Amino acid sequence: MYSGHHGVGLHEASGHGEQPVTGILAREIDPAVGVQPIEWRLLTNEQLTTLDEVVERIEWCRKRWQIEIFFRILKSGCRVEAQPLATLERLERGLTGSPK
Repeated sequence: MYSGHHGVGLHEASGHGEQPVTGILAREIDPAVGVQPIEWRLLTNEQLTTLDEVVERIEWCRKRWQIEIFFRILKSGCRVEAQPLATLERLERGLTGSPK
């Protein structure tokens, strides 16, 4: 999963100088046959010095992606934004599809 990282500097829009960032290039190893491997280019303002730190940041991004998928399902599949979910009971019914 880890391919490499290095420090770079980005100029802040505020004009206060450069903001040091760490770039991470993560590539999927051994994707399924016929599937293009995933490649992520990530930036962080944290100084990462070990492989474990880099892998942890990649895992954070993987979890974030799963959270985004979960909320997309809630919004489109369960239509939670269109339902009056003012009480815990209504929220449970909305998420499980249970009748009143």
